[in-house]
Amino acid sequence: MTKKRILIVDDDPMVLKLKMMVLRSQMNEWEISLASDGFEALALMEKIRFDAVVSGIEMPKVTGVELLNQVRRRYPHVIRILHSEQTNKEVSFRSVESSHQYLVKPWGFKQFITTLCQAFALQDALNNETIKGLVAKLPSLPSLPSSYLELMEELQSQEPSPSEVGQIISRDVGMIAKILKLVNSAYFGLRVTVSDPVHAVKLLGLDTIKALVLTHGVFSHYEQIDPQCLSLEQLMQHSLGVGSLAKMIAKAEKQDQDVATDAMVAGALHDTGKLILAQGLPLEYKDVVIEAKEQNIPLWRVEKEAFNTSHAEVGAYLLGLWRLPVPIVEAVALHHEPAKGGVSGVRVLTAVHAANVIEQEEQSQAGAINTSKLDGQYLVDVRAGDRVKVWREQWRHGLKGKAVNDLYSPAKVV
Repeated sequence: MTKKRILIVDDDPMVLKLKMMVLRSQMNEWEISLASDGFEALALMEKIRFDAVVSGIEMPKVTGVELLNQVRRRYPHVIRILHSEQTNKEVSFRSVESSHQYLVKPWGFKQFITTLCQAFALQDALNNETIKGLVAKLPSLPSLPSSYLELMEELQSQEPSPSEVGQIISRDVGMIAKILKLVNSAYFGLRVTVSDPVHAVKLLGLDTIKALVLTHGVFSHYEQIDPQCLSLEQLMQHSLGVGSLAKMIAKAEKQDQDVATDAMVAGALHDTGKLILAQGLPLEYKDVVIEAKEQNIPLWRVEKEAFNTSHAEVGAYLLGLWRLPVPIVEAVALHHEPAKGGVSGVRVLTAVHAANVIEQEEQSQAGAINTSKLDGQYLVDVRAGDRVKVWREQWRHGLKGKAVNDLYSPAKVV
């Protein structure tokens, strides 16, 4: 197996030396190069093809953000990781575009290695010629909704305003109609009729609106799919269910608000690849769906046989093009095979993997076919094997309305 090449950039010689010592355990798999500033780093990258760049943020000649912005433009395949000595909200917002991961001290060296390992696993899962060749055959892929970009800009302002968010989503008549229809459905159990976008934002919270904007952006691109191949209504209901349950799991496991929000977004988008395949390869995909149902085989396994990839990887490929956060892309790519992402405790991937199976179990009780299975060993390895029963019970009690209503409470409206 070809070794991964990592470039570490820092103007502090002691930091460089320390990182080299920490990474010695990975020397059989990784090749490490060092640079003391951004200019030296870019010069090295002209000579050597690197797989990842890890940079400090506070450097005098070229800051880490400036360096990784250059790397993003020149070498888009390279994994980009920033680390900082202190939390700085303005810097963290600027780092969103430039880096895939942003580590703030105190972060342990185990976390540092784990972050790299997970990033490489995701890179290997998505950077294969099969997916690229398949996507090249498709008529088109949806673009990141412009309303989402406006929404993210507002969320990153010093004082995000529910009123302004309501105005943003109101500019897309189709989207606001769908969001209001969803908000007023029995699924959300809000007990009030909502007709005003601002009211919807205040009731649901900014993180939920973000997930709905992305979900609408994807589903609206694929409204012409043959219902005999794929039911958009059922898939939307399943996707929102997985998103809400994944968020519930993250909160139940005491994860922070950002993890819970990412879990919800990843859950809502985890089956995006099904839409891409069903519209892009309608005849072939219809045969795959029929075979999976008749043989009672997980759909993703039949997809692998037919296309040498699955809807999970295809969907994650699109979200990667959209430059959504790595934990979201990872969760979508590996939600059927979470062990491939390595073991580092409960995270977004864990929540989406479990939520997908549990939500399908509930559907199967209503007559739907369910062939997805929990990866029991993975859940034991992340010390969550005994938590699945708790998650199931919490979800069942929430299906009638109360827990879902609580889940979509405006916890992040500020």
